[in-house]
Amino acid sequence: MRSSVSYLASDAFLAILETAKTGQRFMIDYFRLGIAVLPLGLYVLVHASLLVRKRPTLLNAGQETLLLGFALAGFVTIGPMELFFPNAAYAVLGEWTWLCLGALYFFIVLFIALNRRPSWTVIGLGPKDLKAVVERTLTEQKIEHQWLDNTLNIPTMGVLGIIESGNRSENASSLSPGGLNQDPIGWYRLEQLVCRPEGLRAEFHHLADKPGWGRAAVWYCLGGALLVVSIMLIMAGLGDMREWLS
Repeated sequence: MRSSVSYLASDAFLAILETAKTGQRFMIDYFRLGIAVLPLGLYVLVHASLLVRKRPTLLNAGQETLLLGFALAGFVTIGPMELFFPNAAYAVLGEWTWLCLGALYFFIVLFIALNRRPSWTVIGLGPKDLKAVVERTLTEQKIEHQWLDNTLNIPTMGVLGIIESGNRSENASSLSPGGLNQDPIGWYRLEQLVCRPEGLRAEFHHLADKPGWGRAAVWYCLGGALLVVSIMLIMAGLGDMREWLS
């Protein structure tokens, strides 16, 4: 057993030496790497576009999970999907196997999104402004509620949340659950009330003078760089494929 392993090791070492002598370079799968980086670049550009919107954008926990799942879809495709690829299913379904794996990944991400604890992230609105919008909305709807500093309690909806600064930015805030017993339906009803034209959408003129272009410019540059790198990697991978097939 030991002799066979040593023979294999020596053969591999000789193959590496022969490759170095002939001037051939090791094959790097640029195409797969480009596919992995592409969704991440699009995710970064979407995040940058949300930072420069003149109207605030409310994302709940499920929506954030779906966006993150999309950003990681490329890495999952070239990683776990290929590592645990069902060869037996491929022999029967052929290329449709990839569609089934993509659907399985989508439903896993959707399951995680639906089972997350309710919370909000509001981009383009600070904690004080979000508190004012929620207070105005609940007062107009005559819904009983109590405030303890930044802690909101709505007994009739089963909502207990804490308003905090989001992403260490003055133009972002979050409403996080303040206890274990939360009513998802109550959070959904509160979200619908806050997102009315009289709620978050009425903050258009208030935010016109502070859209946060500085932070967004960094995200735009990062997203653009990722897209350019991914396209270059995909083109290089296609070129290697043509060279190999010829």
